[in-house]
Amino acid sequence: MSEVAYAWCGQPLKEHLEGVAQIVALDAEALERAAARTRDVFGCRLNVDALRREVLSSAARLAKALGVEPREAHALLAVAAYLHDVGKAAAAYQERLRAASARDPARCPAQLRGHEVLSAWLAWHLVYELLKPRGVAAEDAAAAVAAGVALHHSARRSIDDVLDDAKSAAMGPRDVERLVEAARGVERYWPWGLGDALTFAAGRVKWEYLQTLDAALLKLRARLLKPAAVWGELVAYVIMIADNLDAALGRDAGGQARLVLRPLLRCGT
Repeated sequence: MSEVAYAWCGQPLKEHLEGVAQIVALDAEALERAAARTRDVFGCRLNVDALRREVLSSAARLAKALGVEPREAHALLAVAAYLHDVGKAAAAYQERLRAASARDPARCPAQLRGHEVLSAWLAWHLVYELLKPRGVAAEDAAAAVAAGVALHHSARRSIDDVLDDAKSAAMGPRDVERLVEAARGVERYWPWGLGDALTFAAGRVKWEYLQTLDAALLKLRARLLKPAAVWGELVAYVIMIADNLDAALGRDAGGQARLVLRPLLRCGT
């Protein structure tokens, strides 16, 4: 099955992943589109300079905390942004989306709880594989990125809360492949090339799944409780900004998106 078959709120899931990652990567064309669309949706201007400052200052803090270069930290944020919703490719979530669309095509389910844990699971392994050869603390960086992905709907939720939600996905063996299919394209946000990192990450996720999902989630829990995972709040913050901006541009101009984006909007001036 091609990744384009996976949907999210009336658009291919890949489009959403690309949109969020492009914003975090500070792609000039993506920021120009965001600024124009923000005027249409909110009647306000997007403060693009403020958005750049938020992303780059977060990358600088993350770089210092993890002992990587600022460019690497910025790339990690973009990788996290791309991976944040790959868990929605799981069959249980796609079925919920199809059922919701059949009932009311104009509405999108507010939550598909647990998808962020599946995304974080793959994110941990991919970041570990990417950084392991680069002579940095790969486990610390993987913990920070995966924690940010797991908590991107609310950094105030606990790891145990989101891990419990993941059990509702009723994940099957094919879903590991679905996650990996949805993740293809992430290489555009890692300038040094993925090599075999995604293949190795997929193999490790599949091996852990075969030990039972409960055992895999326990292992993930231990990783997300490492001290370095506290820096996941920075990752979650950047993902939330870009996620809500993409929502405002494409699907949902409602109050939550406006609330999160308010510091980046210039209204009435």
